Amino acid sequence: KQKTAYEIRLSLVGSEMCIETGANLSNANLSGANLRLADLWGANLQGCTLTGANLKDATLSGANLKGVRWV
Repeated sequence: KQKTAYEIRLSLVGSEMCIETGANLSNANLSGANLRLADLWGANLQGCTLTGANLKDATLSGANLKGVRWV
């Protein structure tokens, strides 16, 4: 079963985590999420909101970042 953006957001709060390769997070609101050390390789982040998210040392190689809102 694929998780909804809401379920994924709840699981990200305050954690160092790994999102499975190629995960679809399009249009998710990940504002303030702790994505430190996250492996987002190949993830679809199109249209996501990442305002205030901690992306220190996160891997974004091959991720679709089209239309991502950072601020």
